[in-house]
Amino acid sequence: MGLFDLFKPKKSEPVSEHAFLTEMKALEKKYNTISKADFAKLDDNELLDGMLYWTSNKLWNKKIKMDTLPEPVQVAYACFSVYNEIMNGGLNQAFFNDTKHYIHLCVHGYDQIGAPEISTIIKKAMDIVSNQKGRYEALDDATLDRFLESYEDDPLGDLDSEFYEISDEIDLIQKIIDYIRNNISSFGN
Repeated sequence: MGLFDLFKPKKSEPVSEHAFLTEMKALEKKYNTISKADFAKLDDNELLDGMLYWTSNKLWNKKIKMDTLPEPVQVAYACFSVYNEIMNGGLNQAFFNDTKHYIHLCVHGYDQIGAPEISTIIKKAMDIVSNQKGRYEALDDATLDRFLESYEDDPLGDLDSEFYEISDEIDLIQKIIDYIRNNISSFGN
């Protein structure tokens, strides 16, 4: 190994689909039936995974409606899921994927977790989408082409930048973790 080999990027092995699915199945098994006592013992690094898998199991496998879950579960799940969508593809994506069905929960939710600045951004985005409802309905035909087309002249683009800046500034992830921690008795079986 030469002196400058230390500075070369290391080649990483691609994760196989099988390994990825095996990992997901293990996480589902771990968190889907987690007890309240074990949920409370999760460290911060595991807390969001635990909340997502446990809540997703309730919503998708057990067919429990979002509005019947305890308020802290609704708030944590909606706020973190919408955060993930925005970080992945902006507010536009959040209004096209399943999060569009509960993004309204984030207005109250982000206030609850101590991020009123983010709540204000969500309110502005909802107003824009509401005022341009025909645009979003026309583009939402479940095809990738129309979804990609929705980014042309995206009226939510300016709010994306504001969201990214503020979410980093206030450490939105930590606020969600703290909220779950403060309402831990609502999570787990």
